[in-house]
Parts: sequence; structure tokens; C-alpha cells
Amino acid sequence: PNSPWYQHKMEKEDITDIARALYEDDHVFLIYQVVDFDTRDFLDDYYAEHFPGTSLKVVDTFTSSNGFVYEIIHGENES
Repeated sequence: PNSPWYQHKMEKEDITDIARALYEDDHVFLIYQVVDFDTRDFLDDYYAEHFPGTSLKVVDTFTSSNGFVYEIIHGENES
């Protein structure tokens, strides 16, 4: 979101709400870096509060060449 290209990319993809797009659009994913000192509970809590019936699912993981682990996440709306 801090990239100068962020707004341009969102407009080009016709995305007005990135949080909603994570579960409404099949081609939108979140990349989350797994770290020892934190969890992604805040994301799960945010979706539970703001988008009831939506859950975040890890669809894949990968490890970068420097050993960092990332999760590829997509939202699923149960309603």
C-alpha cells in the first residue's frame, strides 16, 4: 500500500476495497511473511469482525532463497 503504484494497480484491476476483494475475487491473494514473534491472528480477527462468515485460508506456502517463509492466503465467504 505504500508503493506509488498501489492506487494505479488497484484502479487498473477495478478493485475499490482490497479487504473485500480478498474473498470476492478469485485472483486476489495476500502474501504474509511468517515470523516467530507474531501471528496473523489480527487478520483473522479483522475479517471476523468486519466480514462475518469470511475466513482466511492458506492456499500455499513458499520459502525464499534467504529462508523467509511466506503464506499465500485467500478469503472464503461461507454465506
